[in-house]
Amino acid sequence: MVFERLFDIPVVSALKKGLEGAAVRHRAIANNIANVSTPGYKRQVVSFEQELWKALEGSSAGLKTSHPKHLGGGAGACSAVRPTVSLDEKSVIRVDQNTVNIDQEMVALAKNSAEYAQRAEILNRFYGQIKAAIRGEGR
Repeated sequence: MVFERLFDIPVVSALKKGLEGAAVRHRAIANNIANVSTPGYKRQVVSFEQELWKALEGSSAGLKTSHPKHLGGGAGACSAVRPTVSLDEKSVIRVDQNTVNIDQEMVALAKNSAEYAQRAEILNRFYGQIKAAIRGEGR
C-alpha cells in the first residue's frame, strides 16, 4: 500500500531510532545520577549512533523501489539498530569504587535532552508538512 511506503524513508527511520536511543540514554543518565552516592556503582553508557550511521551508509538510501522485496530497500537497515547499554570501564574509580562524575552526567543530560528535542522537532515538521499536503494547504 502507498501509505506504508510513505513513511519508509531512511531519514525518518533514522530520526525515530535517534529518539529511541536518546530515550534509552536518558534513562541510563538518570540511573547514573540517582546512584552518584552508591558505593561500587558503575556508570551506564549507551551507544547506538555509530551503528545507525553504518546502517544508513550500507543502505541504498537514494534508491526507490516499488516492492519491499526489490533490491535497494531504503529504511529497513535502521530497524535492526538497537541502543546498547553497557558499563563504563574507562572512568576513574573513586575511593568507594563508584565511577559516576555528577558534573559529567549533568552535561550529558543537557546534551541528550537537546538532541532529543532537535530530532523530535524535525520529525514534527516533517509530519506537519504531510498533514498540510493532505489538507491541501500551502498552495
